[in-house]
Amino acid sequence: RSSKMLAWRLVLVASAAVARRLEPVRTVPAGAEVLVMTTASVPWFTGTAINPLLRAAHLTLTGRSVTLYLPWLEPEAQKNLYPVQFQSRAEQAKYVFDWLTNEASLVALPSLKIAFYQGHYHSPHNSIYPLGETLEVDDVERYTYGCGASGRCEGPFEPDVVVLEEPEHLNWYAYRGGARSAWRRFPNVVGVIHTNYPTYARTERTGIPVLSRFLLDPLVLGPFKSLFTLGITKWMCRAHCHEVVKLSKALPRNLGGAQNDVVSNVHGVRSVYLDLGDEKATSSPFVSLAHQHQHQQLVQQQQQQQRQRRRIIRGGDD
Repeated sequence: RSSKMLAWRLVLVASAAVARRLEPVRTVPAGAEVLVMTTASVPWFTGTAINPLLRAAHLTLTGRSVTLYLPWLEPEAQKNLYPVQFQSRAEQAKYVFDWLTNEASLVALPSLKIAFYQGHYHSPHNSIYPLGETLEVDDVERYTYGCGASGRCEGPFEPDVVVLEEPEHLNWYAYRGGARSAWRRFPNVVGVIHTNYPTYARTERTGIPVLSRFLLDPLVLGPFKSLFTLGITKWMCRAHCHEVVKLSKALPRNLGGAQNDVVSNVHGVRSVYLDLGDEKATSSPFVSLAHQHQHQQLVQQQQQQQRQRRRIIRGGDD
């Protein structure tokens, strides 16, 4: 439910994304083409696979035509991340549509298309990075609901709105400057920031046991790597995005420039979790506490559970 509302909010943010760089477009008309590009895909059930997938699916419910641009890994590389492997892009596209149908209850989305760019699995970071051209390609296969040979259409990307999920991650190894930059090629480019990479860089350890933990990493390498990562992150965001949407204020400031940063939790919450919460609240014996005595009992039980949990953690296996 809230995912649908937040999909609308993302469209409104995207419609004003060209402010201060190009003439602003205040509305994205029904039937507009939206391209959502991300860094991961199911069956790797990570945040940058699930949330952009649901966002793209719900955007089609607003009357927009959406292409979801996912990384393609060769079957040998898929073994590092996927519990099942695919021999073709069409086979994985069918898996994605089946997941939407069976797990997200989103059936037959004719306005949703899936395309793949060539990805590379980088084991030290446990991440997928684009390998070669992505948005610059002039011809790409897109798979529609049902896939199969009849479900493919070919042609260049011509979106009205581009949503780059993790724009810094997508462009660290695939930067295209000048006229090939995304914000010059497309009228509305929005970057959604998922991860605080400067913090990751600062806390990453080099592996030298004592010296690294107490001196080298926290005082020298950590701050340097964090500052370097922050600089590259800002460079990639400003080179490719008209507007940057951050999921919270905990993420670095001014990634897209002081006037082009927006803080908004565009992920939302899946209905299945809200329904589960409603069910638990209805069946909970503590939902109506009429007396102070009952409230004290509830607090005591919570404290007892916390003490028991601490004993389990201390005494359990690693």
